Amino acid sequence: MTDQTPEIPMETAAHVLWQDRLGGWPPSTFATKLLSLWTSADTDNAARLAVAFPEYAAAIALVRSGQDGIQQLRAIAGDTPVETATCGQCRKPFDPADTRHDGHAQHAQTPYCRRCVDRCHESTDASHACVICR
Repeated sequence: MTDQTPEIPMETAAHVLWQDRLGGWPPSTFATKLLSLWTSADTDNAARLAVAFPEYAAAIALVRSGQDGIQQLRAIAGDTPVETATCGQCRKPFDPADTRHDGHAQHAQTPYCRRCVDRCHESTDASHACVICR
């Protein structure tokens, strides 16, 4: 076994980006379930998944490394994010006139609408972790 980082295929990069709502495109049913399993896995089981699926492990590591890693993954996926006025969570267009606490106006300078931030912060699940809370 080598310590080399595996080459990340374009579709794997796109799937991981999609999973974290950072771009990309939707994965197959299997890959969707795999990525969902990965997000709920403890450290030992995540390590097992990484052995079985090293390309996904490398892509997930890039996303978790921060903005530079995300940009690198976007380049691999051929995904050039278009600056649109849509929420990064629900993907609905921002509505600057809807300034209710749970409306569709953009929340401060975040890529999320007020509705998604409000819903996220109302979570009662102790293990809650989403793209907004990271």
